[in-house]
Order: sequence, then C-alpha cells, then structure tokens
Amino acid sequence: LKEVKDLSQQAKEAAKASGKPLLIVGRPDHGMTQMAGIHDCGDVCADLSGCPTCPVSVKADIQDLSMFGDKEFGAVYSGHVIEHVEDPEQAVAELHRVADHVFIAFPRACRAFTVCTRHVPAPIVITINNP
Repeated sequence: LKEVKDLSQQAKEAAKASGKPLLIVGRPDHGMTQMAGIHDCGDVCADLSGCPTCPVSVKADIQDLSMFGDKEFGAVYSGHVIEHVEDPEQAVAELHRVADHVFIAFPRACRAFTVCTRHVPAPIVITINNP
C-alpha cells in the first residue's frame, strides 16, 4: 500500500506544480482505499456513484469524462478503478485528455482468496506522464 500512497502523493505534487486542480477518480471513502487512507478527495472527485464525502463530487464514468475540458487538470489519480471498466484503453485516453499527468493504481495479480472476475492481473502501479 505504501507504493499506492506514494503515487497518490506524486499526483498531488504534480497538480500543485502545474497550478491546476487534482482530479481523483474513485471514491476515497470506499473499500480498501478507505481502510488504508490511500487518497483524499483532491480538488474534484469523480465516481460512478459520486463521492458523497467530498466537497466537489461528480458522477462520472472514467470512460467518458466529457464534462471536463481538455487538460483541465494538472494531474489525475485513479485508484483501483481501471480494472473494473469495459474499455481500459478508452479510460486511459480520457484520463490523458483531461490531465497533464496521469497516475493509475490497480491491484497485483489476484490471489486465491480474492474474487477477481473483473481484475486485470498486473503490477500494482503504473505511472503515465503525458509528453
């Protein structure tokens, strides 16, 4: 979890350095994210069900962030969302469209005791910075 917390912090720093807001995709008050305190609400929080504990909350699908303009955010952090979507490539394209820097965290390969029907076996963290 330290790697994911560090990634969340890097996203905050990138947004601050750019002078633009930080977009969080995925609720900070849900599941493992809440238990581990991995990230907060950012400047804007987007989730399919909204982010009821965040001051600025948007109901949005990571695959369609059309309510946001191109490069509106200095950074976006998506924590444990990408492994649940139908079209991860579209989701990543949307994240790149709306932010200067993209930070994505997702689970390691599934373990025997975990229900993994929609989780992509992959490294825990991917960092993508737009050129």
